[in-house]
Amino acid sequence: MKLQWKGFNKNFKQDSAIKDYDGNEYTEVVIGTQTWLVENLKTTHDINGVEIPFIGGNFSTTIGYKHVNNTPINDEEEGLLYNASCSSLEYISSYHVPTIVELTTLKNYVSDAYDLKTSLFWNNTNGIDLYGFSAKGSGRIQTNTVDHYKTATWFWSNDAVNTLFVAFDSLVGFNSLNTTTGISIRLIKD
Repeated sequence: MKLQWKGFNKNFKQDSAIKDYDGNEYTEVVIGTQTWLVENLKTTHDINGVEIPFIGGNFSTTIGYKHVNNTPINDEEEGLLYNASCSSLEYISSYHVPTIVELTTLKNYVSDAYDLKTSLFWNNTNGIDLYGFSAKGSGRIQTNTVDHYKTATWFWSNDAVNTLFVAFDSLVGFNSLNTTTGISIRLIKD
């Protein structure tokens, strides 16, 4: 399914050639000097076809993923939640898990969280998605417990410690999370 984005950013690009190993399609958007994928990562393999295992119980430091809200029903729209070990993998040619510097550049470019949030997949519909980033309230999974579903989202940086945090209110900032926490991955162009 292709995303139909209707925002203000004239730099939004529809490019069906961006695919992960599983064949999931992604689109990209230019925000300032950076080109981001619009969708959260949703692959179960790295770029070389090595499987990322589903973790049925508690997350560990071993590479793995879980479904958002512990259910696969919205994988296509919300992506998957990965533990920190997955932040070091390569997924799509010419894209990578962002550095903390790249996440800081994004944070400093936007006014607040409303500018990054879609109005869908949140308990409230206050996102305006000014730049087409389309952040969704995917929450997180700690141990095996869903936390902040539809009220917040986090994105791993490639250092597997720092994360960009987007909340249901206007907060956008940084957190350090336990490496066994499952959160989203959003890729940036090399």
